[in-house]
This record gives sequence, C-alpha cells and structure tokens, in this order.
Amino acid sequence: PGAGGGAGLTHSAPIINLVRKLQGILSSIERMPVYSHTLPGGGNALDVIKRPLKVQLRRAPGEEELLDLTGKSLKMEPISTVDMLETLLASKVEPQWYDRERGDHHFVRELLQKEAEGRPLELKYTGSDFDEAGLIYYVGSNGKTKPWVNPGMYGLVSVSTSDGKGMPYGKPYDPLSRDAEPKNCHSKDRPNSWFAVDLGVWVVPSKYTLRHARGYGKSAVREWQLQGSKDGLSWTVLKAHAADDTMVDPGATHTWDVSPPEDAEGWRHLRVLQTGQNAAGKHYLSLSGFEVYGRVVRVSTDQPGMERMRLDAAARSQARREMHKMVVGARVVRGLDWKWE
Repeated sequence: PGAGGGAGLTHSAPIINLVRKLQGILSSIERMPVYSHTLPGGGNALDVIKRPLKVQLRRAPGEEELLDLTGKSLKMEPISTVDMLETLLASKVEPQWYDRERGDHHFVRELLQKEAEGRPLELKYTGSDFDEAGLIYYVGSNGKTKPWVNPGMYGLVSVSTSDGKGMPYGKPYDPLSRDAEPKNCHSKDRPNSWFAVDLGVWVVPSKYTLRHARGYGKSAVREWQLQGSKDGLSWTVLKAHAADDTMVDPGATHTWDVSPPEDAEGWRHLRVLQTGQNAAGKHYLSLSGFEVYGRVVRVSTDQPGMERMRLDAAARSQARREMHKMVVGARVVRGLDWKWE
C-alpha cells in the first residue's frame, strides 16, 4: 500500500511483465540486419518491395497436359509466397472443362445421346427468374455438372451485337450475366440496336427472361422483338413487344411466354432487336441478363460463331476488292445520313 492508500505496482505485476516482453521484442527487431541492394539510378533499395515483379512463363519441355502459356507474363507482388504463386499458376494452366474440345463437353454428349434416342431435352421455367432450369445455365454449367460460368466468355456460345466488339459500356457477353447486381452494359444510341447469341444448339423457345442493366437506369426496353434464325442471316419474329413497360428500375427482370411459329427444327440463333425508343426516349439497348427455356432439338459439334467469323471475313474481302475498283481521281462525297462517331 502506498502513502496515499492506493495499491502500488510490484515488479511481479502482469503489466510490468508485458511491458518488458514488448521491450524485448522491439529490441530484437531493431538488431535484425537489413540487407540492401544497389538499384540502378540510386535511391532507397527498400523501394524494390513496392514494385510488382514481372514473371515470364514457359511450359516445361515434354509437358503436354497443361495449357501452353509460353511467352505470356505474370505480375505479382514481391511479398507473395511461393505457395500463392503455385496456386495462381495452377488455376491458369490446368485445363478447365470449357478448355477441352466441344465434343468432349458433358452437355454436348448428353444432347447427342438424346437426339439419337429421339428424346429432346425439355427445359421448363420454375417460376423464378434466372433459376437454374434454363438453356444458358445448362450450357454454362456443362449440363448442370459444374459451377456456372458465363458461356459467352469461353466460346460455349457466341455473342454478337450491333456495335461489334466496341460497345460503349460492358462486354458483348455481359447480357448473358446471371449476377443479381446488374452490369453497366448498353449499346450505342442507334435505331435497331440488337444483341444475338449463337447457341450452338437448336431450340424451340417456350419462355425467355431479360434483366435491365444499370448505367442508363431509365432506359429499359419498351419496343423490341425476340427473333430466331437458323443461319444468323434470315430472322423470324418469335415474339414482338409494343409499349411493354414491364421493366423499370435497374436490375428489374421479367419472363415472357413465347409462342413461335410452328417449326419442329427450332432455331440456333436468338436475337433481341430493339424496334423503337426505350423508356428514356433513346435507342440504347440496355440488358444485363438473358435466359431461354423450351425444347432443345439438337446440338452442333461445331464451335459457335465460326460461321459468323467466316461471313465477316468474306465481307472484308469483298470490301477490299471493291476498294481496288476505285478510279484514280474519284472523290468521296459525304452523304446526308453520315455522322461522325
């Protein structure tokens, strides 16, 4: 007890022991040697730990199972561990199911078997938008055997848009997203904007679902058509919408019935074509989700999008030939309907 009647601290008090322990730890840290290396141009050598390391990848000789990323580079933080690097590399070079040949995919083999047996796959809407019963989910999950991936990202289906690959916001495959949080994905402000999917299978649709995107939040579709095509060139209207104000807010979803023309073969390509102005009086096509249900009649072992690539290449070749026909001294006159992007 002290003179003032309070309790004093003894040398064996826990707080004293804790302070001494901390002093010992700090003292040992201060005595640790710090090695520095001379950097070009001088400066503090410890800055090296602030800079990402660039690692060049090279597949080992004789290795045939792993994906060949030779020549590609990888950036990593200097404080990363070897285990972290191995885990990351394993996720990059180990082939995933969607990296294999299309004919090896489970969903392709299953559909081929059903086709041979005359038993089309029936995909029925469960009553919940973006459930796990639609065709986009079926393809992206390898016939419901793997965790879902966006099939447009990995060539399981092929997505094209009226803007080509240069959309103002988002990627061409974003309209196939299943994220509840809508993506900022929309076309340019042009009449008759569209996005299309080469499904790689022939389907007779019975229902389909859309999700409104964000960004231009008040630009939900009002006038549009769901169209089908067998070759990606000639299109058939499967369902037409006029003054349809079902979707309003970003992320809003809805599922519509489809009563397509009688056609037992079905359609391989589906397209959403905006035929009028959206809710904002513009022509932006804003979509962040698409799903379709119905009867899957048959499947193709060809890579989706190959026909589109062939047609685009033919069109470029034709354009080059036409260019060579220009007469020396000819002038190009700007048309009334031209506008600079």
